[in-house]
Amino acid sequence: MKIDTTRSISLDFVRIFAAFWVLCIHWFACPDCFSALKQAPTLDWVPSILHSFSEWGFLGVDIFFILSGSLIAKSALENEWSNFAKQRFVRLFPAYFLIGLLSLVIYPFATNNVITVDKIFSLSGLQFWIGGPPILVVGWTLGIEIAFYLLITFAVYLYSRKNSFGPKEIRNFLNIWLILYILSIAINFEPLQKLLIPNYAPYFILGAVLSLVKSKKDFFSSIFTISISMVLTLKYVFSRVVHFPQLHHKFIASVLLVISMTVLIIFSNRPATSSSTKILNKFIPTLSRMTYPIYLIHFEVGLSLVYFCIRSGLSSKDAFLVALSIIVVISFVVVQYFEPFCKKIFYKYVHKRN
Repeated sequence: MKIDTTRSISLDFVRIFAAFWVLCIHWFACPDCFSALKQAPTLDWVPSILHSFSEWGFLGVDIFFILSGSLIAKSALENEWSNFAKQRFVRLFPAYFLIGLLSLVIYPFATNNVITVDKIFSLSGLQFWIGGPPILVVGWTLGIEIAFYLLITFAVYLYSRKNSFGPKEIRNFLNIWLILYILSIAINFEPLQKLLIPNYAPYFILGAVLSLVKSKKDFFSSIFTISISMVLTLKYVFSRVVHFPQLHHKFIASVLLVISMTVLIIFSNRPATSSSTKILNKFIPTLSRMTYPIYLIHFEVGLSLVYFCIRSGLSSKDAFLVALSIIVVISFVVVQYFEPFCKKIFYKYVHKRN
């Protein structure tokens, strides 16, 4: 069987874990998440170990950002800027639009929220740039991801005018980005900070530079970027953890997360082999791609489904199980059928015209 050497099963596992970890905190460790629902589900059936695990679920976002740096850097290698930008668009926007539309239709029936012009406008995604309420609670991370993609697209465009965007060019870009980022903080220049993605830039830089490490020589040639971005990433992870007084061993947990992600990404750079089973090589990447729609759909749509199930007479536990099953099925349909359909239409009518 042909092996996709651009993918890493280990990173796919981490991505799946991170997505469901975020889901867990919103479903099992955040009673405030139910405040808008007309009838809040009970959580007395949730085992204490699952509740304790779920309390740390916000760190799934930090994992996502580090992984994005790694995956997007690999995707940008030897790619044309226009092709890279189009690939990102057809990957992100169709799922966002569809799930945003589902939320717009379903969520008001489970809550007292009403459909407003601002929320309808949010379907365009333009609120990320000109302001306005997000249609999806978790959408704030998407705005940061898009800003990162635009920076990478700009870098690919600049370098590709002379040559291809290879590992050397990525390292140069990451070094410039990191230096400008540190400088913007030192002089407290807010416009530059906004451009360089404040707080979360080190996550992307760390993931991106680690994706280039394939040997000891690569590691030591990037030691400055790796060291500084690791320290800054640790700083921001800890600053998020410290706001949760119920959590213990905050600094140790922050260090373990950053070091674990560093080791995982470096080891994932090894060439893929056929040692894993055919089912594993097919199932895990598919589930990994499903994490994006699962992440988007689990809050407004997912919790609405929980509400509808409870109103239908199901117990709280069964309501969550049914809701989980439905959002997994919807996410599968999105990545297997809806996204390919949108991609086909996009490249048939938009890509050819350009």
